[in-house]
Amino acid sequence: MNFIRIASHSEIEWVNSKYDDIGFQHADGNDLIAIAELENNEKIALGRLVRLNKNSLELAGIYVFESYRNKGAAKNIIGFLMKHLSPNDTVYCLPFSKIKDLYKQFGFIDYVVDENTPKQILDKCEWCEKSHNAVVDVLVFRR
Repeated sequence: MNFIRIASHSEIEWVNSKYDDIGFQHADGNDLIAIAELENNEKIALGRLVRLNKNSLELAGIYVFESYRNKGAAKNIIGFLMKHLSPNDTVYCLPFSKIKDLYKQFGFIDYVVDENTPKQILDKCEWCEKSHNAVVDVLVFRR
């Protein structure tokens, strides 16, 4: 069993050190960061919501530490973060293809990038391709 909580501002440095380990972009103090922990307070996973504009966010940085994978931590982090959405929020997600079905369980659908796509999402797609040598899928969630 794991517990999910919102990270404190004092934990941003730790969060970013974990993102450095896997080559993910850093979080900042404006992101809503969730941390999954075991009952003994051992941290096992993290993820975040990044505000793009008034009504758009990105669900990003879902990272489960290797020895805790395939035990439900990612689902718990995603579910926790999704509960923090406002009714008018549109949420984008850029998963690697092999895990996109996980996000679809939460109502995300395939999204075709167009002129209404936030610039941050376009930039992130390009960054993923360059930094991870991988094409990501773009998914969207709307209520």
